[in-house]
Amino acid sequence: MKLKIVIIDDEESIRDSLAWYLEDLGHEVITAAEPSSCEIYQGDRCSQQQPCGHALITDYHLPQMTGLEFVEAMTQRGCKGITANKLIMSGNANAIDRHRAEQLGCLVVQKPLRFAFVERWLEEVKKRINTQGCTACDEPGDVSIT
Repeated sequence: MKLKIVIIDDEESIRDSLAWYLEDLGHEVITAAEPSSCEIYQGDRCSQQQPCGHALITDYHLPQMTGLEFVEAMTQRGCKGITANKLIMSGNANAIDRHRAEQLGCLVVQKPLRFAFVERWLEEVKKRINTQGCTACDEPGDVSIT
């Protein structure tokens, strides 16, 4: 199953290497240094009819807000994404409020990520999508974060 994955990380080398790897696996990848073009980041409610992607991989330390704050805003403002398919990565994962992350359905991981771990996580994402039987999740919209 080909997934549409959104990667947000202000470190270009991490963002690009992860994107290249996922594209080599056959996935569609949207990358951004920050989520500034997302309506939710702007403070608005999500107006999309379908999810922007199947999964979100975001850095914790982003310009203007943390990855956890962004996911929280997504939840509060009606994001169509699947909350369980959100991964927050950090160079200091111990500093993240893991309880809050769990409440939001996020997995918190320490950088650097191992590609084998990412592949296993994406297999779990696919299982969740197949189990939920969500047609919107199978065909995310053509929304991009630039």
